[in-house]
Amino acid sequence: MQNMKAFSGIHHIALKCGDAEEYVKVIGFYRDTLGLETVRSWGTGDDAGCMLSAGSDIVEIFATGKIMDGIGGLNHFAFETNVAEDVDTWIEIVRSEGYTVTQEAEDETICSDPPMSIRCAFFTGPLGETIELFYVY
Repeated sequence: MQNMKAFSGIHHIALKCGDAEEYVKVIGFYRDTLGLETVRSWGTGDDAGCMLSAGSDIVEIFATGKIMDGIGGLNHFAFETNVAEDVDTWIEIVRSEGYTVTQEAEDETICSDPPMSIRCAFFTGPLGETIELFYVY
């Protein structure tokens, strides 16, 4: 087991909406505002769901969390941008759509081994989720 990689990456992040009306709002944000493309979708009303492409990763959204077992939490997830300046551009777009920016765009170095220089910003999405915009120098 020690020589085997535990994971190859994140396949998807799942979000649970409270109802079909909230689902429409959330899909509008991720697809129309942020420009994620629909990979697949299923069902209607409270049974609706979809997977949206965020580059090599997937955001999965369910119309109602009532059908899902357990209680879970999501601290944040990060969208990697193509260039550092995109962090600033996207933060202005979400701000103009009325979403709350919780950390302005800034450069920092993550004290890891080896250190990682990044540009990042955070905002709150339509379900109260924390979203990070992230660029690695």
